[in-house]
Amino acid sequence: MELYQLKTFVAVADEGNLSRAAERLFLSQPAVSAQIKALEEELGVILFARTPKGMEPTPAGRVLRDRAEATLRSADDFLHQARSLNGRLTGSFRLGHNTDPEFLRLSRLTQAVSQEHPGISLELLISNSGEIRHDLDSGRLDAGYIYGESPHPSVETALLTRSRLVLVLPPQWNAECRSEPLERLAARPWLWAPPDCPFHRAIASYVEERSVTPNKVLAANDENMLVALLKAGKGACFLRLDRAEALAARGEGQIWEGGGLEISVRLAWAARRSADPLVAAVRACVRRVWDLPAESA
Repeated sequence: MELYQLKTFVAVADEGNLSRAAERLFLSQPAVSAQIKALEEELGVILFARTPKGMEPTPAGRVLRDRAEATLRSADDFLHQARSLNGRLTGSFRLGHNTDPEFLRLSRLTQAVSQEHPGISLELLISNSGEIRHDLDSGRLDAGYIYGESPHPSVETALLTRSRLVLVLPPQWNAECRSEPLERLAARPWLWAPPDCPFHRAIASYVEERSVTPNKVLAANDENMLVALLKAGKGACFLRLDRAEALAARGEGQIWEGGGLEISVRLAWAARRSADPLVAAVRACVRRVWDLPAESA
């Protein structure tokens, strides 16, 4: 029995679906199915009942799921303890970023980590807030930047800053649209974010509070894609104020004059790895780069 099999078992139990578990673990669905089958054969226990709705843990599966998670936590604790005894932190650190590196101060972070922990090798991976939560759970990422609040109890976060979101209109629209009421703009094409994106939840609340139903024509979970679609005249969208101002200065977008909303920018990591010296070290560097006080002991 291998730890990766236990991780797969927990993922399937949590998701209740082979395909979602496969996405979470970055494996093929046949690979996940084969691992579950091999684990069941080795244990001599049926872990799941295959139903039309998905994978339902059996009574034995529910009991063993908790034991599997405890085993994985113990393995993490073992690794944390070993790293704390090492004296000099070493290893690769996979950090997901959900927006442009300049805004997240990634250049300053790489320099800080290199100076303070030369044994840590940073690997920067572009992603989005929704995917980062799953990547933290699966272990594909060690930490990541997200918008909004903590997406799940399994994820802890540190607030870095709050960013203002404003509605940006395509440059092709007439200038008078900048002062139009939101109700009138809602009939025009809008670009949106998918449901698992914090932008979606924040913006949906904003328009619902104003009893407005936008004409959503396209959805994208990547800010750069939204900007490209905006510049092409496909629709209006909400963007961070700094990006909106840069677009407006180049004549590539227009900022609506009716106001905006705020969203938090956070560093996130798996709660089970909160005491991991590697995670704690990079977390401390991020806080210094953002001029935040050190974590209390």
